[in-house]
Amino acid sequence: MNTYYSVIFASVNSIISERLSIGIVMVGDNRVWFRYSGKKLSLMRQFFTDEAFQLLKTSLKNIEGTINSFHANDETSNACKLFNFSGEN
Repeated sequence: MNTYYSVIFASVNSIISERLSIGIVMVGDNRVWFRYSGKKLSLMRQFFTDEAFQLLKTSLKNIEGTINSFHANDETSNACKLFNFSGEN
């Protein structure tokens, strides 16, 4: 099984190439996993204008929606979640 992953970054300061990781996408064996940190996302609000922050949120939701539609007819869609967190874990 070959599994590939990509870390999702949000660019904070493009002049000095400063960026913060916010999520991850993994692909392997016709399955796609995606997860981003809501806590990091809320902390990043201070680094962006309102418009830029909304664009970041929309981009993450679009990625999540695309992956969910990929697994819409898949009976193992719950097994395709990268992490199953409950509560404060």
